Amino acid sequence: MTQPSKTAIACNLGALTRQEQATRSELAAWILSLAAERVELDDGYALRLAFEPEVARHALEWILLESRCCPFLRMELGIEAERGPLWVRLGGGSGVKEFLKAAGLGLPSAKGSCSC
Repeated sequence: MTQPSKTAIACNLGALTRQEQATRSELAAWILSLAAERVELDDGYALRLAFEPEVARHALEWILLESRCCPFLRMELGIEAERGPLWVRLGGGSGVKEFLKAAGLGLPSAKGSCSC
């Protein structure tokens, strides 16, 4: 089992070039839009995506960029057997789940609770 993160929960976008920042942002939005399901984990969230090679490649690219600017995150990319779903799992130590929720990666709000 992994040890809880003692790293500060702070993104360092300076770890990426401007082009990498733009790519990271575009990939994050695309991956989130493809999520067929979001599952709450003890220390974060998991996104279920359809298994497609292009989606897997882009998810891995996003994880690699994200790991450079947000080293406090634990990120996993998994593919279920028999070409089952692709899972992106994000989590970490104390406070990471709250960070992910604030960043829009948490579970969608209940219907009717939107303040807009």
